[in-house]
Amino acid sequence: MSTQPPTYTFKDFASDQEVRWCPGCGDYVILRGMQKALPLMGKRREDFVFISGIGCSSRFPYYMETYGFHTIHGRAPAIATGVKLSNPALSVWVMTGDGDGLAIGGNHMIHVIRRNVDLNVVLFNNKIYGLTKGQFSPTSDLGQKTKSSPYGNTQPPFNFGELTIGSAGQFYARIPDNNPNDMADILWPPKTTRVRRWSRSCKTA
Repeated sequence: MSTQPPTYTFKDFASDQEVRWCPGCGDYVILRGMQKALPLMGKRREDFVFISGIGCSSRFPYYMETYGFHTIHGRAPAIATGVKLSNPALSVWVMTGDGDGLAIGGNHMIHVIRRNVDLNVVLFNNKIYGLTKGQFSPTSDLGQKTKSSPYGNTQPPFNFGELTIGSAGQFYARIPDNNPNDMADILWPPKTTRVRRWSRSCKTA
């Protein structure tokens, strides 16, 4: 019996669920980028797990033909840690947003980074609370007008890259959703440029 994983295409990772994001949302680009990246990883479909919290981004597990768990607001990193520790062979992905991951889940995010658990965190940063229709978020720009800051946001935005570096994160990259051609490479870089993700041996100085 062959031990090699099957040859997949992006269609093999698309579930039969109707994708329910607003027309034109960049979340579609991230979804397709992930579906294109997973066949490159050389794993079986059942080896992937997607964990999410609450928000538009957190619908992600429904749209992937893999294992997944839609958890509670801000707690996806903690639950994903439990999944990874119980079965280290799994490829565990946390799908979160700027509100879910950096507001109510901020401390969970800091600690999952500093503990160097072998997880992949994908943070959808639209600088707003999209699902609840427009309150400012931790990454909203200074002066940005929202439904909860009609005179302009007075709080400086969180910088997730600085948070990751300050928490001794091992890998950080970002890409805009208007660059779909490179999205899969960010999620799974080509072998020529790939770093050893979350490896103790390449700890940030």
